Parts: sequence; structure tokens; C-alpha cells
Amino acid sequence: MNSSETTIGILAETTWGELPSPAVFTPVRFTGETLKIGREYVESEEIEPSGNVTDSIMVGGDASGGFDAEFSYGTFDALIESALRSTWSNNVIENAVTQKSFHIQKKQTGGGDAAVYELYKGMVVNTMAINISAKAKTTVSFTFAGKNGTIGTALTGSFGSATNNEILDASNAFVLDKAFGSSPLPKLMSMTINIDNGLTGRPVAGSVDLLRISQGRCRVTGSASFYFQNKAMMDLFLAGTGGELAVTLGKVTGEKYSISMPSVKITDADHFSPNNEDDVMLNITWQASKDTTLGATIEITRAVA
Repeated sequence: MNSSETTIGILAETTWGELPSPAVFTPVRFTGETLKIGREYVESEEIEPSGNVTDSIMVGGDASGGFDAEFSYGTFDALIESALRSTWSNNVIENAVTQKSFHIQKKQTGGGDAAVYELYKGMVVNTMAINISAKAKTTVSFTFAGKNGTIGTALTGSFGSATNNEILDASNAFVLDKAFGSSPLPKLMSMTINIDNGLTGRPVAGSVDLLRISQGRCRVTGSASFYFQNKAMMDLFLAGTGGELAVTLGKVTGEKYSISMPSVKITDADHFSPNNEDDVMLNITWQASKDTTLGATIEITRAVA
């Protein structure tokens, strides 16, 4: 099998864990993946005079893993719905509590080997991470928690067409809109935005498959590295004062995302002097919380001018 000939497709489910009809999978643009069908084993505790373990017993199963990708407009909108547990409305989405799940199909072939297909069921986005860095492509990654999966040698349903919008970067397709009320805005070197839903698979007697995926709270955290120019953000950190953090991704009119977190606090900060050659950087970690006006923690707007 050749990694370069791997294909992944996603299909939104209507009922958790059940294959929709028609089964037309949308190909995912990705750079690497870790999708897997899992099995859980326990070992026998039988007392055996020979000192051997008498058996390993399969007691459960699930599906997990995820994939990394280069961020492009319109490519991951369905997965963003699952990550935010919500639905796009008038091109705006805010985190909520509605679970969105997928069937995911992976095809691996190449090198003269017959194609192998793995089908992952009831896959819900557990984490989503956006990585922005100077002189680099903007990347995104997703991890999933799922019901279970199967493996075979035949395609389930069919594959549609992938998007072909250009890959975004932090030099030409990024704007720092707000940073804790700082004016002028600080100069950014890099930033991460992480969404973690704290998903937990619930087992059930009588089946290897999970009964359901239970979700925890939606935690939005991240980090940022700014050129250290003044003490304004250090003052906020030391005082425990929050502010808004907002960015725009994209460079084509009508094909941009605005990501806003109105209530963010800096949870750690440093500005070391590493050596004679380097700039002093203000490195922070942050956590967003529910904004009383928005009624949510994070808001993403697409089709921004």
C-alpha cells in the first residue's frame, strides 16, 4: 500500500452510527491520518500453575483517530459544525450542544495490492485545532470519537468531488483583528486555536459497539507568540482581566472566515531573553469562556468580505 494513494471521504449522518442513503462521500483534503478501528482486551486472572496467562478476552470496541490538513475555504465547514456542536445559520456558527456525526470511509491501495476499505461509523469531532504561523501554511487537524467500524475490499456507496480552493497561509491570508483591546495591535509570530469537546464513549453489555458518544463541555483554548513591544498584555495577565481575541482567515472577498472569542483570559505568559541574537517574544496561553452577550464561547462567520 502507498500512503500517497490513500483516499478519505466523509458523509454526514442523520441517525448516529447509521449509513445515510444515498451514500455519497465527500473526499477530504488531508496531509496525514490516524483513523483506526479499536478493540479493547483484558487478560484472564485465572490462576495457572505454569505461570502463563490463559487468555486475552475482547471486551469492547470503538473508532478513533483523525487527520491533519492544510486549511482552505469551504473544505471543512461540515466538520466545523461537528466541532462546534452547532449548525451554520446565515453563514454564522456559534458553539452549542447539538451533536453532529459522520460515516468516514478510508481507501488504501497501491504497490500492486488490492484496495482495502475501512468504514468508521458514528464519528463525532472531539478536537479541532487551527495553527497559524508566520511564513507557513495555515493548518487544521481533527480528531474523532466513534461507534465502531468495519474493514472490507469493496467501496461503500460512492465518492463525490473534493473542493479545490487554494490553501491559506499566514502571510497573505491572515489578519489579527483584535487582541485583548491592544491598540495598536501587537505583531504576531504564531497562534493556535484549540476546540476540545471532551467526548467519552459509553459501552453497553451485549455489543462490542459503543452505545453512544457523550460530550463534555466545549473548551476553547490556545497559545500565541507576539513580539514583545510593551507591557499591556502582561498587565492583563497579572490582573486576571479578559478581552476579545479575533482573527480573519482568507484573502478572497466572500471566501474568508472571521473567528471571534469575545471573552478570553491569558492563563500564562513569559517574555524571556533567550540569547544575543533573538527577539524577545511574549508567549501566552489563553482560554476563552462563555460571553454573556453572545451566549457562547466562540463564533465563526464565513463568506466574509
